[in-house]
Amino acid sequence: MSATKKEALTKVCIALIMVSMIGLCIANPNEEAGTDCIISGQVVIIEDDAPPLAATVSKTTTKTTVKKKTQVKKLKKKAKKSKTTTKKKTKKSTSTKKYSTKTVKTQKTVVTTTKTIIKKKSKKKKIKTTIKTTIKTTTTTQTTTAAGGEVKIRSIAPKADPDVLNAFESGGYKVVVNPKVSYSGVFRSATKTIELKAANAVVYHELGHFVSYRTGRADSTSEFKDIYNDEKSKYNYSDKAYVTQSSGEYFAESFKNYTENPSRLKSERPRTYSYVKSKVDQF
Repeated sequence: MSATKKEALTKVCIALIMVSMIGLCIANPNEEAGTDCIISGQVVIIEDDAPPLAATVSKTTTKTTVKKKTQVKKLKKKAKKSKTTTKKKTKKSTSTKKYSTKTVKTQKTVVTTTKTIIKKKSKKKKIKTTIKTTIKTTTTTQTTTAAGGEVKIRSIAPKADPDVLNAFESGGYKVVVNPKVSYSGVFRSATKTIELKAANAVVYHELGHFVSYRTGRADSTSEFKDIYNDEKSKYNYSDKAYVTQSSGEYFAESFKNYTENPSRLKSERPRTYSYVKSKVDQF
């Protein structure tokens, strides 16, 4: 056989192997695939349109001003003795203004101190007034987390069950944001890592793969496969085709649904809700 024919035959064989592997991946993604299935450097992905999670940055400034004034008033008759009195009055107010990407909270405190001085045998009284105004302004700005690097699971998945988060942290797992990857998210049990393209709600889906993995591959039990076959048609989100392609992806996304809107999951897919809850309760 000529070298040219051998080369052509080799390319055909490689192509057939890749097609078979990708087909297997789509039919049965493993627990490390998350929302994306990775095979030999090739990535089969489903994009998630969730916006990056918002992080808050707060800045507080305080400004204080003091105004003083003195008044002299006449008395009807001379004072029999010296007398000094001091009165203090405090007034507080708070206002909040909301804009598209920031909230400005202004706290105003006005302290008015009035000191009245009367000297013995004097027909005058001196009134000293001090007005101290303190304005505290707190500006909270919403920013998107787009930068890469390791991030704390609690900062991007605050809605997740506390015990699940504790297990994730105590088990040595971590979340890494890498804007350069082509997939939206992946959970890798071997490296104890959730890798995300952006710090967005995809983290809850990947956390679902973690829950399944830590509870003995909960997405692969005969009980759950029966639930999956019974209720997958009731999944009514835009990514239905991807999520319902396997019990693994269905479980992971159902955990996300359980975390974000448990009442809706319970109403629409009660068996799925009960099963996911039972696994979360194991933590």
